[in-house]
Amino acid sequence: MKIGIADTTFARVDMAAFAINIIRQNSNAKIMRYTVPGFKDLPVACKRLMDEDKCGIILALGMAGPKPIDKQCAHEASLGLQMVQLMSNKHVLEVFVHM
Repeated sequence: MKIGIADTTFARVDMAAFAINIIRQNSNAKIMRYTVPGFKDLPVACKRLMDEDKCGIILALGMAGPKPIDKQCAHEASLGLQMVQLMSNKHVLEVFVHM
């Protein structure tokens, strides 16, 4: 099985590295990583991991800032991730950290 990890460059912590380390300690699944600039790019990254890399499940990792616009961007990304799940019949585990 392949596990996809979509993350953003604007997170203050390399969330993907942490997730990859934990997965490797507990599984021998192949991990595919796709890094995008920001929150609202995550749905496309997840869809590409599903379609092009044939991942069975995806982790979508992001870190929202403290301002209202940051929370709104996270909400919009979340709606996009829900659409990806409905379009693909596969799960996306949304892991958003809010500051």
